[in-house]
Amino acid sequence: MKKRTLIVNKRRFISFLFVTGLFLFAIFFAGFTWMSNRMAYGMADQVQSQNPSCKRIIVQEGDTVWALAKKESRGKNRDTRELVREIYRLNNLGKSTLHPGQPLLIPNI
Repeated sequence: MKKRTLIVNKRRFISFLFVTGLFLFAIFFAGFTWMSNRMAYGMADQVQSQNPSCKRIIVQEGDTVWALAKKESRGKNRDTRELVREIYRLNNLGKSTLHPGQPLLIPNI
């Protein structure tokens, strides 16, 4: 005969399930964030090996895509807006937020 488990305190059991669920969600979310950052930052290395006409820079505090493109296009007769679009395309940037330490590919002019 199989022994049945009896839940003595339902509130305690539901609280346990809730806390366990939150813990598992936190672990999943942290892992997902970590993995997406690794994939995004590693993508610049992969694209650079496929496209040697680019240079790789590391984003510093306060850098913006526009400022980097303007600095690169200065004196080289190239439209800054065009270079910004190319930087977005090369690095698969969906938004303009850059993070310090993030590798970024800049096309050589």
